[in-house]
Formats: sequence, structure tokens, C-alpha cells
Amino acid sequence: MSRNRRKNSDTIRVATCVWWILAFSIIGGLGLSYVSIKNQAIAYGDDRRKLEAQLNETSKLNRALENQINGLVSWNSLQRQLQSGFIQLVEIDPTQIVRINTNPTEIGYVSNANTPERILAQK
Repeated sequence: MSRNRRKNSDTIRVATCVWWILAFSIIGGLGLSYVSIKNQAIAYGDDRRKLEAQLNETSKLNRALENQINGLVSWNSLQRQLQSGFIQLVEIDPTQIVRINTNPTEIGYVSNANTPERILAQK
């Protein structure tokens, strides 16, 4: 064969093919990584949206319960419950009340008293 014929024959350049296969593999891997990261971000966003909705619902429920508690312990509500007989109050006997003074000399004097009536009489 002549030299020209061999030059024009179809030969495979292995180094060039390996370089192109490696380049396409890297580009494909980067593309798959990008898609995977985007899918993860979307999933995390959905989870966050669900948790925020749950937090808002819980906050609304807490506010409603707080308003209900405030309504039940308000002065007017307690007065109505007392008048309707739902709440019954019993007057405390004055002999059952013990008063503690913050003055040290009076505390010593009160501690010598034997009966609650004597303490109340001193006041």
C-alpha cells in the first residue's frame, strides 16, 4: 500500500474519544447533581411551608384559648357566675386569719400572743 492510502484510512483516535467521554461524563454528573439539589430544595420548601401552616394554626388556637381563659376569669364573668350560684364563696372566720407584720418589734409581740382573737384585738 502506498502511504497516501494509509493516511486516509479511518483510524480511531483513542485518546480523543476517552477525553470526550470523560468530558461528557463530568457534564452529565454535574447536571444530575444540579437536578438532585433542586429537588431537595423543593422538598425542603414544601416541608417548611407545611410546618409554617401548622405553626400558624397552633398560634391561632393558642390565641383563641387565651381569649377564652381571659373571658372566664374576667371580673364580670366571675360576678355573673357568683350571682348564678355556679361559684359559691364562704366567708372566712376572722379568727382563722393570721396576720404577719414586717416590723421586728411587732413580730416579737405577736409571737407572745396565745389566741388569734388577741392578735385581732391589738390591731
